[in-house]
Amino acid sequence: MSVVARASPAAPRRRRLRLALTTPALLGLPLAWLAVFFLVPIAIVAAYSFDVYSIDPGPHGFTLEAWRHFLHSSIYLSLFWKSVKMSLIVSAIIVLLAYPLAYYLALSGTKRKYVLLLLLIAPFLTSYLLRVLAWKVILGNQGVINSFLVWTGLRSPDHPISQLLYSRF
Repeated sequence: MSVVARASPAAPRRRRLRLALTTPALLGLPLAWLAVFFLVPIAIVAAYSFDVYSIDPGPHGFTLEAWRHFLHSSIYLSLFWKSVKMSLIVSAIIVLLAYPLAYYLALSGTKRKYVLLLLLIAPFLTSYLLRVLAWKVILGNQGVINSFLVWTGLRSPDHPISQLLYSRF
């Protein structure tokens, strides 16, 4: 005589319910973040553009006057179309340059591939490089800290603290 454990008929239903609730639970926080820090500011700017809110005191109501002024002003429209034209030209040039380069990088096995990849990644390191240069200005032999120490007389000009810059800390 064997005892076979039978699953209750509610178990698959609970599993499906748990899977159905997993996606909304995982997306809830990012969507709330998006709503608070992206959609709400856009709604506030839109409210200002329709004169619902204003920095001027007094009563305000819904009006399309700002949009009418924007759409009928030749200055704004010419600047808008100039920006659109420039963005399309730049996008086309970038696509024409990027596709052959990406194709070469994907299929090439030479050492030049890594040099070219480094040249492509270099602009993304600019922020880091600027921070390093700023630390050199602050901590260098002629930097802000050593200049302050020389000015206060705590160090002589001939013996700056070079360990500030070239240390592990």
